[in-house]
Amino acid sequence: MIKIPAIKGFDEEAFQKYFKNTGWLMFGKVLSLIVGLIIARYLGPAGYGDLSFALSLVAIMSAVGALGLDTFIIRELLKEPQNQKEILGTALGLRMGVNLLLIPLTVGIYLSFYSLSDNPGEPLTWIIVLLATVSFFKSFNVIDSYFQSQVQSKFVVQVQNVCLFVSATLKIGLVILGFSLTWIVGAFLVESILLAIGLIYIYQKRND
Repeated sequence: MIKIPAIKGFDEEAFQKYFKNTGWLMFGKVLSLIVGLIIARYLGPAGYGDLSFALSLVAIMSAVGALGLDTFIIRELLKEPQNQKEILGTALGLRMGVNLLLIPLTVGIYLSFYSLSDNPGEPLTWIIVLLATVSFFKSFNVIDSYFQSQVQSKFVVQVQNVCLFVSATLKIGLVILGFSLTWIVGAFLVESILLAIGLIYIYQKRND
């Protein structure tokens, strides 16, 4: 434990909490970076380029699916904490509905570009489907907004890191066993499902 010299007005307990939370966040970032480098080396320029393209396309569509609700949810939870379940339920329903519609729409946009390309290469349809489904499960990130409104993000970070560790182990295992890009993308989906389950669990546990 880091000891800080006594300074007038300095809250050491708050600093220690911040330091621990930052440590969890850094752990997740470093682990993601290491796994990303392993996957990039395994897939090579062409395979990693396909993955990057698919991730970029889905990320653009995911921005639509998020509906810009994060800040709104936090603000409403702070204003009307007694309506917590209604606010979260409405936001979750909206996101799930929109993200569900975005799955076929994202695939349709990809297939349109693919059909118009002079040199399309191998189709990435299933990869796009899997990554778009990842976005659907990210709808449950509205629970993260709840914990932010309660200044309790450490619980979400811990769940994220557990899911990330499981996902990293799975991805590295798939690389070692020589599985294809589609299987590796499937690990992204597993991570998103585990995270959704984890968020639901900690929300219910903290609200019993």
